[in-house]
Amino acid sequence: MIFSAISWSQKNNYSTIVVDNIDINGFKYGYDINKCKEIFGKPKVYKEYVDPYPIEGYGKNFYLIYDSIKFTFVEFYNNVILSNINIHGEDYTVNTGNFTFKVGDKLEKLKYFEKSYAYFLKQNPKPYKEHEHFFYINLLIKRIDYEYYGIINIKLINDTIKEVSFRFDDGT
Repeated sequence: MIFSAISWSQKNNYSTIVVDNIDINGFKYGYDINKCKEIFGKPKVYKEYVDPYPIEGYGKNFYLIYDSIKFTFVEFYNNVILSNINIHGEDYTVNTGNFTFKVGDKLEKLKYFEKSYAYFLKQNPKPYKEHEHFFYINLLIKRIDYEYYGIINIKLINDTIKEVSFRFDDGT
C-alpha cells in the first residue's frame, strides 16, 4: 500500500467536498471539451500543446481560455480528462450543492468550510504581515477502485477572493 504523509496531512487540515457535488455555472468535473464549449461558448483562445518530454501516459494538453476563466484538459492514456480550472472573474459561481461562492466574496463567507477556515486562521493570524493568502479545500475524487484528493486553492488579497483554482490531476 502506498501512503503519502502529505496527502494525509492535507486531508486532516482542510474541509473536504466530493467533486461530484461541485459545478461552475453548470459545468461539472467529468464533462469533456465539447460540453465546456457548449456551456461557456467559443473560447477566446484554444491551444493544443505536446510536451517534448512527456510523463508516461500523458499526451497533449488542451487549453480553453475565456475572459476570466481557463480550463486545462490533458490526454492521459488516450483519454482526455479535465486537469484544472482557474477562475479570475466575478461572472462564475462555484456551487457546492448547499453553498455558493465566487471571486469578489469576502473571507468571512468561507466560514462555511469550518475545518479549512479554522486552519486558515491558525496559519494566518491577524494582523497580517502579507496581503496575499491562500485558503484550501480538499476535493475528494472517487474512482471505481480507488479515491484520491484534488484541491481548491482560493487566492485572497486583503480578505477578498481574487482567484479560485481547481486541481483535479491524479496524485495531487
